[in-house]
Amino acid sequence: MEGIVVNPEVQRICALFHYGWISKESVGTLEKNLTLYREVQQTLAMMGYELINFPNCEWYVIRLKKQFDDDAFEKFQRKNNGFNKRHMALITILFIKLIMPRLTGNYGNQEVYTTLDELTLNYGDKFRFRRMSPRHSIESLIKMLKKHWFVIEVDYRYYAGPAMFMLHYHEYLQGVTQDMLQEMMDATQQVTRDLSEDQQRTATEADLTVEGEPSE
Repeated sequence: MEGIVVNPEVQRICALFHYGWISKESVGTLEKNLTLYREVQQTLAMMGYELINFPNCEWYVIRLKKQFDDDAFEKFQRKNNGFNKRHMALITILFIKLIMPRLTGNYGNQEVYTTLDELTLNYGDKFRFRRMSPRHSIESLIKMLKKHWFVIEVDYRYYAGPAMFMLHYHEYLQGVTQDMLQEMMDATQQVTRDLSEDQQRTATEADLTVEGEPSE
């Protein structure tokens, strides 16, 4: 029986996934070569992995197929000391804020991110811990999430990291209560409305200033 012959370029690309993700820059835009893309996809599938390609995402990520997962995320949580339910709660919030807009297409090509100020304003009370301020508490939790690549910080903005894209999002969302989901979605929409109102108010004030200037 002859062995399976794998394209050397496919082997090279698959070997890059040793952390579970690769930047699209490192392999070019793989989708432009549909044959190569499918070969990589099929090779990873033979090893029990799915190739995940989110729109407007800078990585290709892989995750175990659901039938092989065997509670891998829960095992990861138990294995990592200090990773507790408070981290899980923050992951849930960040997942809904940073991943859901990509799944629903609500933000189009806009950047999807959050900030420490926004998280503290909207969810600070939920993360009060001992004598720590809500801001400090959330910031300490994010340090762990950054360490494990669930979020990436750039210029004081938090973006979804590759580990966030590796979650089985359909099953993950089933674990979020409808009340919690609705509460977070309402808070996000309220922030958007507030920003829009601030922009309109600023524009109106600018117009009034121009109108009130004496003519030469």
